[in-house]
Amino acid sequence: MQIFTRLLAFLSLLVTANAAALVIDFRAAEIEALDGASVLDIDTVEGGVRLLTSAGVFNRTAVGFGINASGSADDADAIDGDMVAEWLEIAFAHEVELHSLTISGFGQSDAVSISVPSQVLTINGSGLLELPNTRLRTSDLVRIDHLSGNGFSLDALAFERHLTAQPALPPINPIPTPRAPAIAASEPDAIALMLAGLVVPLLARRRRKTSSSVRSASAQPDIGRQ
Repeated sequence: MQIFTRLLAFLSLLVTANAAALVIDFRAAEIEALDGASVLDIDTVEGGVRLLTSAGVFNRTAVGFGINASGSADDADAIDGDMVAEWLEIAFAHEVELHSLTISGFGQSDAVSISVPSQVLTINGSGLLELPNTRLRTSDLVRIDHLSGNGFSLDALAFERHLTAQPALPPINPIPTPRAPAIAASEPDAIALMLAGLVVPLLARRRRKTSSSVRSASAQPDIGRQ
């Protein structure tokens, strides 16, 4: 917990924006306050970054940033092999595009292995090592192993968070036009309607018969007048 608290106090000084990428500067003076940690967790606007090693503890001086292994013969501010073959791993909390690593103090006798998913890279000298199209998932690690020579300093790391495309929203179905609900008739009303349906035809039929009788009577000759 102590290392996490100290890291958060220096985030604004350790991380700077560089075009589309974010750069973590391991040579910043504030890093020296973190000496003695074998795990460094840095939270940035592009996601968390973790450095870890079991070869010693991370150490920053005015000369460089490296691993301090046990033993007086170790170069405490470099990644070297004086006491033990030193190494470190870098992990990310989110899927990222790794842009580059920056190193210094790399001599002609030095040999190092940098492993990223599906490939192993080599360093030819100090400076910027570009890593184009290197996408890392949360389960992927970047591993740096010193193989031979006097050692070198890890100065900076540049990356940006990879944002996956958002799925398209489903089409919006049109809102159906509301329909008036059917009104259910009560039982007495239903009976009245049924009786009306019977009575009306009977009345109509009776009216037709009456009209027919009247026409028939008027059509007969008046016998008494003849």
